[in-house]
Amino acid sequence: MPKQIPQDELDAILEAVTQFPEGAFVENLSETLEKKMPCRTLQRRLARLVEQERLAIDGRGRGSRDSYCGCGDACRDENLTG
Repeated sequence: MPKQIPQDELDAILEAVTQFPEGAFVENLSETLEKKMPCRTLQRRLARLVEQERLAIDGRGRGSRDSYCGCGDACRDENLTG
């Protein structure tokens, strides 16, 4: 059974992302979070939030920036068509 991620941890990550309207690198978010976690753990949490459509990725590959998207299905539809 997969490990349960505490909701308050995911909410804290979302809050950190909103502090960067132009998007943020993992390093920026790591510095912003009160609860420190390994970089790879933060990347996994971000991937989970993208999977849940609570975050959108701006860019591809190593240079991608994690950008908050609060528009739900509209954001996903825009990414598919735009």
